[in-house]
Amino acid sequence: MSNGIVRHTAGGVDRPSPAGRTTRSTEAGAASTQGTAFEGTVLGWDDMPRESREAALWRTDVVAEHVDRVSSTATVLGGVPHQRMVAWRAHVDRVVVATAVRPLRARPDGRLSPSGDWRHHDVAHHVAQGVPRRREGVVPAGAPTSGGTATAHPAPRLPRDQAKGQEASSYLPAAVRQGMVDAVPVPHTWRGEIVRFSEDGYPVRHRITVLRADDAHAVVVVAERGLPPTGGYPDPATADEVLSARPWSVTQMTYALRPASAALPSSTARDRSIERHP
Repeated sequence: MSNGIVRHTAGGVDRPSPAGRTTRSTEAGAASTQGTAFEGTVLGWDDMPRESREAALWRTDVVAEHVDRVSSTATVLGGVPHQRMVAWRAHVDRVVVATAVRPLRARPDGRLSPSGDWRHHDVAHHVAQGVPRRREGVVPAGAPTSGGTATAHPAPRLPRDQAKGQEASSYLPAAVRQGMVDAVPVPHTWRGEIVRFSEDGYPVRHRITVLRADDAHAVVVVAERGLPPTGGYPDPATADEVLSARPWSVTQMTYALRPASAALPSSTARDRSIERHP
């Protein structure tokens, strides 16, 4: 039996409010995965440079992880634009964020394209104050939203680097998203993805992984759901319809973070606040 994993890169997303609006979001409904196209390659920590992987090693269990090649913005280092690949891991006592970069060059059409290899840039250990609050449960998918939005009162416009985190979160049940907003009302970091697992062309499982954080708090959510273990489906579309209505098994970890000046030292890097990339 063949087994494929693909990452969602198109479909319904939360729509930002007009610039300058400060109304706190009130979550409602959820974006539906039914009929949504999934494509692309799922990245893992093995895609990061070895130095990044070694710098990010920590001794406690990993709760969740995610790797993303940032394509919405570039960062300038030494006068040269660079693309970033950001990888994070949530442990039971901290969130570790590693960043790799590779140089970009301008093409004749004015767009930027890679012109070198990935290299390690930095790593940050965001240490928890005490034991993070852990919540687990099975949550119904909820009624699909219309018009591609999953908030009753959208939050302020977000930086472009947070679009993927916002999109992945839009598929979570409203109660789960509201818990994330309550823990971190205005995120400095919001990263995540929704992944579909397939077998022989039939969708069989979804997984959502999200990190939402500011300087003082971080919330990590992992949600999974799968087709019932019994029963056959005449075609992939039917399996997709059934899977899209299944409840989510959700694990949520909420961290109170130590101030950077009081954080435990890392053997490979200074502790610092999670970076905000406009």
